[in-house]
Amino acid sequence: MVLGSRTAKLGHELFSNELERVFMSVEHHDLVHEFPDLKQRIHELKTSDHHFRRLFDEYHELTTSIENMENEVTPVSSRTEEDAKLRRVQLKDELYRMLVATG
Repeated sequence: MVLGSRTAKLGHELFSNELERVFMSVEHHDLVHEFPDLKQRIHELKTSDHHFRRLFDEYHELTTSIENMENEVTPVSSRTEEDAKLRRVQLKDELYRMLVATG
């Protein structure tokens, strides 16, 4: 039985290492990571501009969803994942335009 427990322990370690590798390889795309120099402006617009806040929330929810797709927590087709990434880029472009626009 010692061999069986060693094998089980090794299998658990390999599985844990693989999970860590997968989860560590996913990039985080929240707006503050994407635009660290605009952190204050992001905060200002989130609190003062309803439209920005709505887009920001959609971007955040979509990013979480994409990370789950990439981590295979939420299995989807490649097309679905690519469509979600395209929408995220569109949102990020619109949010960036709002962030750099002079009020």
